[in-house]
Amino acid sequence: AEHLPERVKWMGLGYNLPVNPSKNRVYVWRKLKEMGADYFKQGVAILPKNPVNLRAFGRLADKIRDLGGEATLIEIQFVDERDELRQIARFKEARRREYDEIITETHKLLGTLQRGGRSQMTPEQADQLKKLIKRYERVRARDFFGLGSGGVIEGDMRQIAELLRSSMDSFSAGLRRLLDKWMG
Repeated sequence: AEHLPERVKWMGLGYNLPVNPSKNRVYVWRKLKEMGADYFKQGVAILPKNPVNLRAFGRLADKIRDLGGEATLIEIQFVDERDELRQIARFKEARRREYDEIITETHKLLGTLQRGGRSQMTPEQADQLKKLIKRYERVRARDFFGLGSGGVIEGDMRQIAELLRSSMDSFSAGLRRLLDKWMG
């Protein structure tokens, strides 16, 4: 059976909000998703305790109170290690899915650029790459248990950078030749 090298310190945000307006509930749900929180039980989100997560939960608790809801921050300790391992597995699985989505999209973009022969990006592709990089940074920030699926993504990004660099080199060489001809 798997064992934890050391127990994780956990914190929870217990909250409830008035049913209406429903946009407030959606706002809180989105914020928790951005943080990478998991629902421990209905109305109780959980995260590993660290200064960043503590500040984020604290800010959200204040916001919930501003929206007319109730919010309580708590520390949680699992009594049974198996329950804690299941909780960690849920966090890992959520990050794995997020990494896999990014890997799929990065592979697709890289393939499109490689097939294009010319390694210039359209504005849409450049925008897509920027979004992928931002998403990757957000997922890495909430990869609390170090899945490290980032290697594949970083490899793809490096290849995309190489393709773009070579296209910039040939573009600037062509520009130099053109200028030389004009000045010649």
